[in-house]
Amino acid sequence: MQPGEMERVDLGEVPYEVAQADMAGWVAERKQGRTGDRLFLLTHPPVITYAARTPADQLPVPASPISLVEVDRGGHATYHGQGS
Repeated sequence: MQPGEMERVDLGEVPYEVAQADMAGWVAERKQGRTGDRLFLLTHPPVITYAARTPADQLPVPASPISLVEVDRGGHATYHGQGS
């Protein structure tokens, strides 16, 4: 690649938890100068993310078909999926 160019990486559909873990590695690689600029394109199945302090009444019932993933950010429960 030429200086100033960005690599495009098409990943297709990836489970949210896998992409979340991979992203931490990609950020570390970039910060360490082991890779150039990259643009990752992906989708994931529907998921609801929440933080440790999210009130229980904002979370879906255990039988919900939508995955529930705890994340390290503030805020309320957030739906990530088609139409959102």
